[in-house]
Amino acid sequence: MGNRYSMVKRMQKNLIIGSVTLLIILGSVFYLAPHYVFKKTLEGRLSVADLALRESIELQGRSALSEVLLLADNPRVKGIYSSLQKEVGDLRTVTDKNRIIFEKYGKMLRDEVEPWLRNAEKVYGDRPRVQFHLPGPRSFVRTWRKPGDDIKLDDISGFRLIVAEAQKDKNIKLGLEPGREGLVYRAVVPVLIDGEVYGSIESGDHFNRYVRTHLKKDPQIKSFAIILKKDLETIMDFYIKEGKVKSQGNAILYDRSENITEEMLKRIIEKAHKNEHFDHDGLTYIRVPLKSYKGEDLGFMVMGFDFSSMVNLYRLSFGGTLLFVALLLVLFTLVLSRSFKGCSQNLVLTSEAMASLAKGGGDLTFRLQVKSADEVGTLAKYFNEFLESLGTMIKSLVEKARVFFRETEALTSDTRALEEMSQDFKEKADFIAMSSAEILSSMEEVSRSLQELSSAIAEISRSAQESSTIVRETVETVSGTQSKVEVLLKATSEINEVVNLINNIAEQTNLLALNASIEAARAGEAGKGFAVVANEVKELARQTQEATKGISERIRLLQESSGEVSQGVESIVSLIRRVEDAFTAIAGAVEEQTSVVSTVSDYIFSVRDKVMISEEQANAIKVVAENLVGLSQSLKDINEKIRKGAQEIEKITSQFKV
Repeated sequence: MGNRYSMVKRMQKNLIIGSVTLLIILGSVFYLAPHYVFKKTLEGRLSVADLALRESIELQGRSALSEVLLLADNPRVKGIYSSLQKEVGDLRTVTDKNRIIFEKYGKMLRDEVEPWLRNAEKVYGDRPRVQFHLPGPRSFVRTWRKPGDDIKLDDISGFRLIVAEAQKDKNIKLGLEPGREGLVYRAVVPVLIDGEVYGSIESGDHFNRYVRTHLKKDPQIKSFAIILKKDLETIMDFYIKEGKVKSQGNAILYDRSENITEEMLKRIIEKAHKNEHFDHDGLTYIRVPLKSYKGEDLGFMVMGFDFSSMVNLYRLSFGGTLLFVALLLVLFTLVLSRSFKGCSQNLVLTSEAMASLAKGGGDLTFRLQVKSADEVGTLAKYFNEFLESLGTMIKSLVEKARVFFRETEALTSDTRALEEMSQDFKEKADFIAMSSAEILSSMEEVSRSLQELSSAIAEISRSAQESSTIVRETVETVSGTQSKVEVLLKATSEINEVVNLINNIAEQTNLLALNASIEAARAGEAGKGFAVVANEVKELARQTQEATKGISERIRLLQESSGEVSQGVESIVSLIRRVEDAFTAIAGAVEEQTSVVSTVSDYIFSVRDKVMISEEQANAIKVVAENLVGLSQSLKDINEKIRKGAQEIEKITSQFKV
């Protein structure tokens, strides 16, 4: 595992890099996601806040509308309007003469609705602001004013347009309208008797009161400001003169919360003109456009929300989620890294076994430990089967190498015997050659003696005796030579069998080397060294086959020459026996020597010629013997090479432990 190129370390490194990268990406996502989610949530929350404000104001307005609807449908209220119309004739015209009548009926209306107003004040905690109108429209009774100041018959057609439109259209009107008393959310219901407009009833309150009522229900709203358009100053002049509102640059500040300073208000107004919602001093502001009952733009309102708790909640939730994912990722990395390390154990053992084989240890008894049934365990299993098969082949090769070595030792012994026999044959051939020379010399002596035969018959007899003895020795020598030649033929046959055995061994060695080369190729990198040895063995077997072929050819020539030598020896024996017979005849008929001198002389010359032929054959035998000695020496050299090759094979195969 210390290898810098370890597959497991690379996988662990890549896993750590990938995990860190993924953690960075997840961190970025979890960092950006809260902003995106918070932004979307904030937009939704602001939309809900806007809608809630509108619904709250509309709900308060409709509450006021329900109040005036009840009054407009009240028969007693309609009866007062009807009685007033019968008494004055025209409800639109108010003069000094009939003012008292209008005031009388105004008090009647006030007395009629006062119990209802008090009861509503007890129930809702606030006195409803209900106002009765006359046609025109003209102000009639203001129920929130004190008696004596509650009845006012002013013409309001110039600035109370919502009342004028309700009487004109004979329909309900609901919405915002700026006026001399400020920005009021009004609900106006015409009083209809037999389809004729006898007046109208209005209820409502200042818009900022509706807003403050709503803000009390939402604790997240920490500040607000109502900004109206600058051109509403002409309509709200009375309200401005009383100091209830003030101009703020190009706008009118209608109302604001106490925590908004002048400086803050300027910045808020600047941002509100550019954005529907924005952040300022830790609060998130939303701009709510203000529209009149007719849809005209009146200005806007800004509300500041404190979303710090929501932000902290998002940060905590997303931070906790990120921490949880990081812990899971670290745990996953550790578990997977441990799994990689566990899966690599068999591979490490395999690498160590391969390293041992590569160093030439040759221990084929080693087996991997199969600890799992996965791919690594399967690899270890098949590698063990391969080692077992390889061990069987190496064991067989070792046995064959030992047999081959023993055969080479036997061949060495046979070669030494052949060398000794060849040397002996050479000595015998030298002896034959020397004997032939002596015979020839004797024949010459006989020839010279024949010339002196007439004067020395006794000397001839002695010479004949001596010649007969020599001939017998020659016969014995030649007979021995013939037996040696036969032994030589038998030895060459045995050598030929040994050569055939060597050739067979070389062929088997060649086959074994070929099989070893195939198995080494299958073994891959681990079998390279063994493949080199197998190639060397195969080359040595090839040289052995070539050498045995040369030996076989030389043995064949030796056998042919030995055959010829045998035939020549047989001829020599036959001729010498004839010479022996002749000398016997000479010894037996010495007294007749004189008469047959010429005949003996002829025989002597004939024997001399035969002896000359025998000398040539003896020289030929000598040459063959010398060739046989040289061939045995060559065979000895070849055998020595085979013996060294066998020793090398035995040395190589002995390295393997099977």
